[in-house]
Formats: sequence, C-alpha cells, structure tokens
Amino acid sequence: MHSAVFVQFLRRSARLPTSPPVIKLSPTTARCLVVTETNTEMEAQFFRFLKIVGVGFKARAESEGRLLFLKLGYSHEVELTVPPAVRVFCFKPNIVCCTGIDKQRVHQFAAAVRSCKPPEVYKGKGIMYVDEVIKKKQGKKSK
Repeated sequence: MHSAVFVQFLRRSARLPTSPPVIKLSPTTARCLVVTETNTEMEAQFFRFLKIVGVGFKARAESEGRLLFLKLGYSHEVELTVPPAVRVFCFKPNIVCCTGIDKQRVHQFAAAVRSCKPPEVYKGKGIMYVDEVIKKKQGKKSK
C-alpha cells in the first residue's frame, strides 16, 4: 500500500483519516489502493491477453504461473520472472494470459513481455496484444 495511506479498520468498513498526508492523493486513488490492499483472496480481476505470431515462437508457464519461458527465434529461451501480484497462464503455445488483482502490475508485466519481441510492421511477427491491430507497411516496390 502507498506509504501516505493509513487505514483504520472498524468492523467491516475501512476509514481513511481526515488529516492531510504528506503526499497528496485523490480520494479515488486512495480508495483504489485500499480496495486492492484489503482484497485478501487472489481473485483475478484484471486480464491481459498476448498473442505470439511467428514460426517457432512459443511460450510456456511453469512453477504455478511464476515463471514464463519464451522461444522467440533467439539462440536462447527468454526467461521472465512474474511479479508476486500477477499470474501467467498459457492456453495454447501462442496465447499468454496475464492476470491479477492489480491492474497496473498486470499491464506493466504484459508490456514487459511484449517488449521482448515487439511486432514488426512488415510481416506482423512478434508479441502483440490480442485486441491490437498492426498496420502493415508495404515492402519495396520492384521496377
């Protein structure tokens, strides 16, 4: 939880103190931080799906979604350690699902995975979000 947010728990409700903290937080941000922190169960509320396009490009998750291994055409496998608030599942070798209770961490990890091999504009190969549209460029024209 943010260091400026101090929460008092009274029975089933949480109350933020009225004294101004050192760092200014909007009430909405403070409420979201409290809701995220007090959610004790690992309920997946945020999802980000990634699609891997390319011949021989594959992904696999191990250690209960704690490690992600990517084969992206390099001479080695790319190994990514998943942050604590995020889980990773591979439905198919080319579909990766990042899920968790913290939207910022889920999207941050999905962006880190995508940055390993961003989609290229000529052939469309690489890692992209499922809902992302890659506008392809035209190649060289012959005379």
